[in-house]
Amino acid sequence: MGSDASVTICADANGLAEGAAQLVVDAAHEAAEARGRFMLCLAGGATPRATYERLARPPLSARMPWDRTWIFFGDERAVAPDDDESNYRMAQEALLSRVPVVTLPRSHTGPAFARRFCTSCSAAWLSPWHTEAAATAR
Repeated sequence: MGSDASVTICADANGLAEGAAQLVVDAAHEAAEARGRFMLCLAGGATPRATYERLARPPLSARMPWDRTWIFFGDERAVAPDDDESNYRMAQEALLSRVPVVTLPRSHTGPAFARRFCTSCSAAWLSPWHTEAAATAR
């Protein structure tokens, strides 16, 4: 990705979600080709949900290099992972359960980890979902 910033004005929320999802796919290919991996930091809340849903559906889901994508959370709310307000839950429903990502050992992902994260919000990251790391951990 270049360092030149640009502004895109979308006609509506659907256009924004579609454009954002396409940018993610383009950035994923560029990063995976240049560095062998793409690191995607998920945002929480309602705004990114439509983008995640588009990434989970064809044709974009088929174009994503999921096997070289590391997924992180940028934030989480101090609620249980199955709570309606949980960012983990939203990401799981909209994206993670619908694409071929491989999770790291259970201690670093899923509801148990999200629950621990919520009790220690000083943690700055959540472990990536990554095929190679999961294979190494077995």
